Amino acid sequence: DRVRSTATADLGYHSDLLYAAPLNLDAVSAEDVAFRIRTARDNLAKANGVASVTVADGLPLDFRYRMKRVALQVEANVARKWIAAHVTRVGDDYLNTMGIPLLRGRQFTSEDGAGAEMVTIISQPLAGKLFPDAEPTEAIGKRVTFGVPGAEDSAQQTLTIVGVTADFPTSQMSTDREQLLLPLAQHSDVRRDSVGVGSDIDVTPGL
Repeated sequence: DRVRSTATADLGYHSDLLYAAPLNLDAVSAEDVAFRIRTARDNLAKANGVASVTVADGLPLDFRYRMKRVALQVEANVARKWIAAHVTRVGDDYLNTMGIPLLRGRQFTSEDGAGAEMVTIISQPLAGKLFPDAEPTEAIGKRVTFGVPGAEDSAQQTLTIVGVTADFPTSQMSTDREQLLLPLAQHSDVRRDSVGVGSDIDVTPGL
């Protein structure tokens, strides 16, 4: 029944003509990781029959849980309301390659790199949880803080929302759909997992 419902449901992304392959970086030094990713992406983009290429540390329906708690920035004397969200680090053109509609705002660009303002794109379900009394698209320009679920996170980060996507699955069709996308260029430590997500399988990132 689950396979049938997945096969017939509107997934929110283009599953046909989509090919995913693991990128093994075990033997690559930390300094060369970004170069290896960029080289693989550029070479694939030149191949016949390839319309678009991107890279990510997870895909919809991949059965991997990358959870983080997220809250709107509030006044110092106001308690934060934390919401669990599924976190995925993605490369340029992720939404176009996956066929995920952007409802408002923009995608990540080459300017969203190290040293630039920390940004995020959130899904419509997460926007609805963060802004229950407003249109989800009003999230653009607002700031959120995020950390690991269930723990005080000394490395909390502040992100500015630059885009809101339509709804699409997380690790399974039945799991919650609140999602937060991060530009891989701003979180490029793919082997030590700089995002620090909580996972019920492992914390070893895969691209």
